[in-house]
Amino acid sequence: MTPASATDGRFRIHFVCTGNLCRSPTAEIAFRKLLPVALGAAASRFDVSSAGTHARLGEMMDPESLRALSDHGLIDGDVHDFHSRPITAETIRRADLVLTATRSHRRAVVQARPEALARTFTVLEFARLVGSLDRTSLPIDPLDRFRAGVVAARDRRGTIPAVPKAADDIHDRRGRTPAAHDEALVTIHNALLQILGVLALWEQPGVPPLVAAAGGGGNGSRPQPVAGPGTHRLHRWVLRRSAQPSLIRSQKGV
Repeated sequence: MTPASATDGRFRIHFVCTGNLCRSPTAEIAFRKLLPVALGAAASRFDVSSAGTHARLGEMMDPESLRALSDHGLIDGDVHDFHSRPITAETIRRADLVLTATRSHRRAVVQARPEALARTFTVLEFARLVGSLDRTSLPIDPLDRFRAGVVAARDRRGTIPAVPKAADDIHDRRGRTPAAHDEALVTIHNALLQILGVLALWEQPGVPPLVAAAGGGGNGSRPQPVAGPGTHRLHRWVLRRSAQPSLIRSQKGV
């Protein structure tokens, strides 16, 4: 069975972790925020969601993961709308791209829907594979470009330099320190930037990544940009958002 986008003209991205409390909602919220900046009006043709392999329905997102997103300026509106949910075979079937936190989550997705193997990757694996593609070889239309990117990433498996298997995993930060949640956000955020840098056809490729400030988390410090040539417009936007204290204060304690 093929994803619904084959007939309805939409592209569905589904993030998966264990409890749908930290990693996958962080990726969902960050990606929702970045897509309109990268794609403009075309972002309305994309649906972004998340779920957990062992999630309980209706739980609130982990407060430290929320705090990290807020400190980074990646939250708008009422985050009370987010509630955890378990993965379903139907959601996987409808997804054009499934991005998981770890290899074990990828395995769980494929066990639920074996035909999803070709469009299921860990977040870091997909970023690595997409990062090896020739940007000029992909279509211009955003949906066609993402679809082609998924196929190209699938075909690149096993053809680029290998990395340790664990390097494709983003481990759970549930119950850990604020700094650990900041680190997870930075890892996820940078992977999403790498993916969008190739698949969103920006005028200026390459966005300086972010690193968690030493001792960061819950003490006013925020991820800092790594020095790099030619600050991209998305990077400038992220810095503007993270510098807005009213936005950050409005989300504290959620």
